Amino acid sequence: MKYSINIIRGEARNKREFLAFKYKNLYAIGIACLPFILILLGIFASLISSNNILLEIKKDSEVTKEFFGGIDLSQIVLNQNDIELLLKVKEKEINWKNKLKLLGNGLPHGFTFSEIDFDGKRLRVKGYTLKNKSDRRLLNLNDYLNNLREDSSYANDLPITQLISGQKNTNKSIGYIDFEFASLLKK
Repeated sequence: MKYSINIIRGEARNKREFLAFKYKNLYAIGIACLPFILILLGIFASLISSNNILLEIKKDSEVTKEFFGGIDLSQIVLNQNDIELLLKVKEKEINWKNKLKLLGNGLPHGFTFSEIDFDGKRLRVKGYTLKNKSDRRLLNLNDYLNNLREDSSYANDLPITQLISGQKNTNKSIGYIDFEFASLLKK
């Protein structure tokens, strides 16, 4: 007489029971961790909502990249003062995207902005241009500023635009003109 014992069947049953026990524990741990995950998601959502202005800057990065000569503004780290200033600007609900488009689109050929600064009351713009033979660059700049003053979508929020300086300079036989103008925010 020959006897055979099926050891594999018993081991398989023990393995199934072990896996079932293991998965039950994982489900229990997952259900226990669910409130913590929801709390973390809530905190994350509140952080996102408090930084809406930064997300809007990233959305408009294509326009700002083009305007600022290829600089990706989403990579710029802002300190707390910058964020507070941006939130103050946001509160006044000025459409800065359109203002920056107007500044960039109307700029005469050959002119470059080197610095744009807003201190909460005044938009200050610095730039330069190479001198040409006809030496009409300052007149071109004056025409540009007149166009800004006459454009209602710009002048409604920034009614006073003044040329602060326009200076001819020479650097290693290259003539250029530095300029600076400012637009005051409507009160």
